[in-house]
Amino acid sequence: MASYRALFAAAVIAVGCGHGVASHAQGYPPEGYAPLLFDSADTKFVFRLNGMPWICRGDTFCKPVKIDGVADKDLAQAAIEPLGHAGPRYLLSYKQANFEKGKEVVLSCTEERCGKLDSTVGDAAWLGNFQVKQGDRTLNRTAILRRLEAKAGRAQLLWCTESDCSELPITRDGELYLVHMGSGRHDGRTVAWLRDKAGAVLSCGQAEEGVSDQLTCDKSRIVLQDFPAAPTVAAAPPPPPAAPAPAPAPTATDAERATLAASIDRAIAAGDFATADRLMADATRRFAGYSAWPPLQQKLAKARADVRQAEARRLINEARRFARAGDFNHAEAMLQEADKQMPGFAETAQARAEIANLRTAQGQRYRDRQQFEAAIDQALAANRLFEAERLLADYAQRYGQDPDYRARASRLAELRGAGPNQARLTEARTHIASARQAMARNDFGEADRHLDLADKAALGFPEIAQARADLARRIAEVRRNPPTQTGNLPPPPPGPRSQ
Repeated sequence: MASYRALFAAAVIAVGCGHGVASHAQGYPPEGYAPLLFDSADTKFVFRLNGMPWICRGDTFCKPVKIDGVADKDLAQAAIEPLGHAGPRYLLSYKQANFEKGKEVVLSCTEERCGKLDSTVGDAAWLGNFQVKQGDRTLNRTAILRRLEAKAGRAQLLWCTESDCSELPITRDGELYLVHMGSGRHDGRTVAWLRDKAGAVLSCGQAEEGVSDQLTCDKSRIVLQDFPAAPTVAAAPPPPPAAPAPAPAPTATDAERATLAASIDRAIAAGDFATADRLMADATRRFAGYSAWPPLQQKLAKARADVRQAEARRLINEARRFARAGDFNHAEAMLQEADKQMPGFAETAQARAEIANLRTAQGQRYRDRQQFEAAIDQALAANRLFEAERLLADYAQRYGQDPDYRARASRLAELRGAGPNQARLTEARTHIASARQAMARNDFGEADRHLDLADKAALGFPEIAQARADLARRIAEVRRNPPTQTGNLPPPPPGPRSQ
């Protein structure tokens, strides 16, 4: 609860900062506040301020929630409802006239990014959060009832984990039409109550609370009558006469246009393309035909292309680094990320050919058993244990697990269990954890520095390669979808704009 109060205080301070001295008298909670969900286990708080969705992590780390394919201007008018959380994921329902033809969709969200769970549309209701104990860990699950638009409202009961959502057998194996009535505690467990088309009431819950990793639904003895018919509504009175048209806005001055052009130019120079897009759209709407806009549009397009090309080259360099270490799977993953940045880029094709040749050369490197054995012995002597492990696996595939293989495998196990090696792995894992924390706050230079230190501690450690691949993907994601602002707190609402 203390964490919740600290998160909410951050939002209050942010709104207050937007109103100057007069805001000191503002009430609590701030005007326009509406909660969505709070996950105490993962310390995430999702809420709306004046219609805009936000997520806060920790005590003060807050960011605006972005939805793939949705313009910021549409968020405030959308209907958004919580659908629960599971691990780092949380789910929301979203409905707005400009998205999916105004049909309701389920969003799957991680941190401040949300995207459609799938291509299905239909009204969704949150049935509740549930817990499953696995060993020493307690995992969260959420249950959702969705009525499929394409199938005349047929019910779909979803059970969502931290990685995916699956349809439960009760609706997967039969055609049911259900509505959510409510959720609560019953007979010592959390239960969601559903009503079917015939009026039968179903109770849905875990067969064994905290253990069963799905919901089961049983018909209760309760049967309800049909829903009442809709009452006849009297015709609405005619609308009042239209208000007189407002007076035309005063002509914009050259100073206003010049100020807006300078702001766009600064945003482009800073690489803040989202802000540049927003300002450019505002500029072309307010001052259509102004001669400064086409050159700025060209400059913005070129800056975007330059960033994509630089990012593709960085990913190609990462791919070459993975390939030199013999990790060809991660090398190809980096080249695929480069393809997303610059489709058809000649340098990506060249790197892919070079890495393919390197892979072929490595496969032909040890033509006989003596060369293989010598390479394994050299790796063991130099304490390059992960390289030795990879060579031993190749040796076993080619020659089988003969006595020479078993002797060297035993030597590898001894070296791995030794104190110095364990200390190196512990140091590497510490740096990997620090790198991932830096990734989470988009401090990519610090993340790369910690991974370099991890390499020095345990060269070839597979967890380092995985962290580097995750870092490359995170950088690419942020550069494809740059934040519109920096800082930990929600921005103040915009002030009045002169016309």
